[in-house]
Amino acid sequence: RLVDEADALRLVGAEACNSFHLFDERERVRGSAMYPEAAMINHSCLPNCVMTAHGRHLALESISPISFGEELTYCYVRSFEAGSKETLDPWGFECDCVRCAGTHPEGGEGLEAFDAKHKCTCGKIVKATMARVAAESGRCRCHAHNTTSVGDHGASEA
Repeated sequence: RLVDEADALRLVGAEACNSFHLFDERERVRGSAMYPEAAMINHSCLPNCVMTAHGRHLALESISPISFGEELTYCYVRSFEAGSKETLDPWGFECDCVRCAGTHPEGGEGLEAFDAKHKCTCGKIVKATMARVAAESGRCRCHAHNTTSVGDHGASEA
C-alpha cells in the first residue's frame, strides 16, 4: 500500500529532523545517517552528553555526572544567539533548558565556564579534550566534521 501525500510529507520531515549530518571542514554537508536510538535523545543547550562520529559509528559520551533516572541530553545547535528560538525552525520547538530560561544555578559565570570547557571553535558542544585541542590549534576538529577524536578514543574526560 502506498502512503498518501500527507503521510509521505510527515515521514520526510521526520527523517530530516532525526538524521545526523556529516560536514567537511568548510561546513558543507557530506552525508547524512540515521541512528534511530540516538535520534531519541533530546536537546539541551547545556547538555550532559555529546555525540561523536567515528567514521560510520556514532558514540554518545557523558560530559558531566549523570544521576540514575536523569534524562540524557545533547546539544543540537552551534549558536545560542537566538536563545530558545534557535531550535524552532529546524526542529519545531522552543528550547526551555536552563541556558535559554536563564535559570542556571551559577548564572552567566556557570555558562561561561561550561562554554570555555566544552565549546569547539565552530560552536558545537564537545568533550573537553576536543575543545582544548581546537582552542590550541585555532581549528575545529570536532565530530561535526566527522573527524576521529583527537588522541582519546573512549577516554572519559568530561
